[in-house]
Amino acid sequence: VIRDELEYHPYAEENFAALKQTIGAGGQFIALSTPDKTRINTTFKRIYNNAITGMSAFTPIFLGALERPGRTMEWLENETKDMPSYQKEAEYPLTEKEALSTLHTRRFFSDDATSQMRQFIK
Repeated sequence: VIRDELEYHPYAEENFAALKQTIGAGGQFIALSTPDKTRINTTFKRIYNNAITGMSAFTPIFLGALERPGRTMEWLENETKDMPSYQKEAEYPLTEKEALSTLHTRRFFSDDATSQMRQFIK
């Protein structure tokens, strides 16, 4: 089963439950998507995050904006110069963390503040 842009599928959760039988019977599941940075809890992010933490048998693969041969920071700046920063951040993430995090413009706390807060969580 290959699902393209799973993040934006309106019935992603329901369809995933239905596809589990195919996957469990020896099938393979490939979900390709850019994350929707305006939504936090989605089926795609849950599946991907479970794969990252080892809570599922899936293998996470992240390909950043510069992974494609020939792409450079200069290319990226030129390619995105007419885009608002939130679109650039959503469509051309450089790291897995950047891809899965909420938009900078929608955050209540900076990355530094949340990192400091995490030190106190046990």
